[in-house]
Amino acid sequence: MRKSLMTMPGAVIISAATPALARLAGTLAGSGKGFISSRPGIVIHPWQNWKGRIPASQTVFTGEWRDDAGKCSTFTGSVEFSPLPEIAIARDAWYWSDPTGPSTRPRYRAASR
Repeated sequence: MRKSLMTMPGAVIISAATPALARLAGTLAGSGKGFISSRPGIVIHPWQNWKGRIPASQTVFTGEWRDDAGKCSTFTGSVEFSPLPEIAIARDAWYWSDPTGPSTRPRYRAASR
């Protein structure tokens, strides 16, 4: 099965290049544009390079991201199917842990609309 995808800030549109009702489960990777000012002077690009997984249930999308500046963390979200069965939209929250902050827990969240 071949999977193609396109990213936009806050959401990932996943399109299966296989017949209708194709399963989107599996590992997906992509790149995109967009940025978030996590706090004054700090910009992250969580959609720049990412790799994620959709399990057989096709209800969640989780993974990791990394930008060219070396910032990285995780994302998690839900999968919503469009009226066309071969198209799905993953609405996610993309996190980043500021290494200069007081905690190693993800602090900054770039949520989809």
